[in-house]
Amino acid sequence: MTSTQLVPSHYKKFSCIGSDCENHCCQGWVVSIDKKTYKKYQNSNDPALAKNLKRYKGNDKGMPYATIKMKECGTCPFLTENGLCYIHAKYGEEMLSSVCSVFPRVKNIYNDVLEQSLYLSCPEAARIALLDPNPMEFDIETSDRVILNSISKKTNDISHLSNLSPHFFQLRSFAIELMQERTWDLKTRLLLLGFWIQRLEKLENITLSDSDLKEEWASFITTYSAHIKSGTIDTLLDGTKGNESRFVGFIQAYFSTRNDIENIYKEYKLLVSNLLNNFEWLNGQISDWTSSYTTIKHKSDKLINSKEYILENFLVNEIFKDWFPFGKNTMWDHYLSLIFHYTIIKVHFMSIISETSSLEDEDIINAVYLYVRSSLHRKSYVNSILEYAKDNQMNDLASVVILLNC
Repeated sequence: MTSTQLVPSHYKKFSCIGSDCENHCCQGWVVSIDKKTYKKYQNSNDPALAKNLKRYKGNDKGMPYATIKMKECGTCPFLTENGLCYIHAKYGEEMLSSVCSVFPRVKNIYNDVLEQSLYLSCPEAARIALLDPNPMEFDIETSDRVILNSISKKTNDISHLSNLSPHFFQLRSFAIELMQERTWDLKTRLLLLGFWIQRLEKLENITLSDSDLKEEWASFITTYSAHIKSGTIDTLLDGTKGNESRFVGFIQAYFSTRNDIENIYKEYKLLVSNLLNNFEWLNGQISDWTSSYTTIKHKSDKLINSKEYILENFLVNEIFKDWFPFGKNTMWDHYLSLIFHYTIIKVHFMSIISETSSLEDEDIINAVYLYVRSSLHRKSYVNSILEYAKDNQMNDLASVVILLNC
């Protein structure tokens, strides 16, 4: 079948590097097996295929049909000593489950347009998507060879969420345009995105055309460009000074909780443990934690600013892949989740700088893919962090300003 596709320009550059990968995708999480593959393995003459599967028999439709029984160390039983897949090597790609044949690729379909992107939980995908200093670009293509398996999202998944859902494509384009407006620093762009989401929430019960929204967007950009030029936005961001202790208390408790989780991806747990040590957050009082954090922040700001394009690329990738602003329960929740991801990754970068006095690409990719792999693939994670923010009164725009400026 012929299909129109929308993909980031870097998408075609991705190719699995197999045994050369520093941390293969065959460990550390639940590997889903679809019904068709499960039956295929059960009927195979190879006993290794059937015995390493676990059938899910509950009523929860959100659970996979079956999963692979991982080893105690968390590694897939089909991973060979040379770092390759036993099933792929012996039987070919057609014997792989949908998940294994597609990862780290993501496929969504909106109004008959196939959108493809990459999960950043794969180190090679993260390198390709994040390290280009130029703004991420997107290509529209037509292809006669399209395999429509493992579709993550479809039009109907968001059509009921809001009166603005029919304008999803336009609204996402506005968000990407704003994230790539390098006239302003990234925290200013993120703050403006929050103001824009608040404006959209007020428009949810009004019937609007695409041209109406375009006029709203143009008016919004004109208004806030003037606010930036007048210094109003800088004044707002500077007004968070004195809130460092509130931020540190919030983020230290977050990382401490992550460090205490037993089933968290072990490489990420080590990264978190190092972070808590680097910031001296394992013992002492909040005044001590804040002092240590402030010292590291001053040391880190210049280096992190020089790598701001990496954080921008991360945000654009998530906005495109997750259908912003309709990928969570509410538009505000989706916006908040972006803010938390940005903040957490930035704190990881600060930790790296405090330890190495540098911010090398290798360390950046390590931090990002481990965070994504241990967190963003778990649907419960985003819900839990949003709930954590709510419980700690860190889920309004004033709190966003604190998170962006600390």
